[in-house]
Amino acid sequence: MAEQYLIPAVFELIFICLLILLSRNAYYGYKSVNWKHVPGKLLYFRIVRSRVFSVKVKYEYEVEGKLYTGKRISFFNPGYGSENEINTNKQLNKIKNGDFDVYYDESSKMSTLVTGFEGLATSIFLSVLLIAGMVSIAYAALHGM
Repeated sequence: MAEQYLIPAVFELIFICLLILLSRNAYYGYKSVNWKHVPGKLLYFRIVRSRVFSVKVKYEYEVEGKLYTGKRISFFNPGYGSENEINTNKQLNKIKNGDFDVYYDESSKMSTLVTGFEGLATSIFLSVLLIAGMVSIAYAALHGM
């Protein structure tokens, strides 16, 4: 009898972890709008292709004489359909040309290049899917399906 609840419980745990991760990113995306900012220096800019195209960066910035490095572009990094889409993106071109500010949180030492909610619609859609998945798995487990 207990085995019928094990697999749904594992999936529930996975869904909950993903929902927590999305919520965390939404929280920091929201908070980052009010973070202080300083000019950044680009260390590398790389286009990566897996199922979709994405951008990996590394940058450094200085706060009160101390040098920090960061890798985050935004808290909701979108995937891109092509390399051309990346090359024509105004925000990414500014970063690639070294014309960007780094937004940082003094207490957590987190940084980002884009504040707010880039990719918010996708995150909301994924959150709804995760919640629907959790509900359907719980329903199936409770009704022996």
